[in-house]
Amino acid sequence: MPPKLEEAFTFRLFENSSDTLSLGPNKGGALRFVYPFSSGFLKGSGIDAEMVNGGSDLFTMDPATGMGYTNVRVSFKSVDAQTGKSDGVFVMTYQGVLKVDEQFQLALSGSPEAKTTSSEDHYCVANVTFEVSEERHKWMEQMLFVGHGHAYVPGDGSAAAEYEVYKVV
Repeated sequence: MPPKLEEAFTFRLFENSSDTLSLGPNKGGALRFVYPFSSGFLKGSGIDAEMVNGGSDLFTMDPATGMGYTNVRVSFKSVDAQTGKSDGVFVMTYQGVLKVDEQFQLALSGSPEAKTTSSEDHYCVANVTFEVSEERHKWMEQMLFVGHGHAYVPGDGSAAAEYEVYKVV
């Protein structure tokens, strides 16, 4: 029987555009950017966590094909609303492929013309993995997750990548 996808999480990572770095072309001619994140969240499957300690995307784009390749590391922490104590630390990594179309380019560049898109608007997929601090969340380290992303633009000058994440069952 072929594997099935089961909805697991949503995450959103806001780009800190003022600190974005452009390294220019690398040895193969692709362009390298470092997109740091200013804030974000991970929600679903009993988890409601906020981004902590920053994170970034070491993004490579092939200008000849318009294909982009994400390489993201970010950490999240959840806090129990009743006790105020840590409810878990989550380190999320993902690598993915993105066809950088006009709408995504507007969002990545911080353009005032950028708009929120839907996942169906882009080819934006990722392999998502987790490391977790709490035993009850260890199942996340034992599953394969795939994400499908899009641009999230709330209209306040910021932009984020937002992904729906599915576990492969």
